[in-house]
Parts: sequence; structure tokens; C-alpha cells
Amino acid sequence: MKCHVTVAVGNTAESSATDTFLRQLPRDTFPMFVGYGNDLRLSNIRLTIEALSEDDATKQALETVNRACATVGGIGEPAVRRVDQVK
Repeated sequence: MKCHVTVAVGNTAESSATDTFLRQLPRDTFPMFVGYGNDLRLSNIRLTIEALSEDDATKQALETVNRACATVGGIGEPAVRRVDQVK
């Protein structure tokens, strides 16, 4: 099954860190930002995951995001916000 998994990520201190972080994720990742102007920050990302169950999709999404977090400092602990099956 294909799922969209929305993951909350911590604030990055610099825009270059956000860019580096996003480059580590799959190409079809959808970033969601909050704020305006210089206060713009990454809040959530949506990944498309192929998995056997929603639990597997959640695990795969967290592993993917944790690998990307390891390349960039200043990003908090990711947390899954939502899992939606794609029809």
C-alpha cells in the first residue's frame, strides 16, 4: 500500500541547514513551512512511502527523516503527525 506520512520536524537554525536536510530526503517529499519572511521555518514534511501497513510506513518514514537529521545539526526529534493511505 502507498501512504502519505506527515512528519513534524524541529526548527533549523539556518536556511542552508534546511536546504541540506531537504536534499537528503526523497524527491517526492513535500515540505511545509510556517512563518513569513525572515521568520519562515520548516515545520512538517510529507513523504510518500510504499509499505505493507501503516505501522511499517510510520517506521520507514521516521528512519528516512532520522537519516536526514543526522546530516544536519539543529533539527529536533521528528514525530509522525498523520498517516493517510493513497488510493
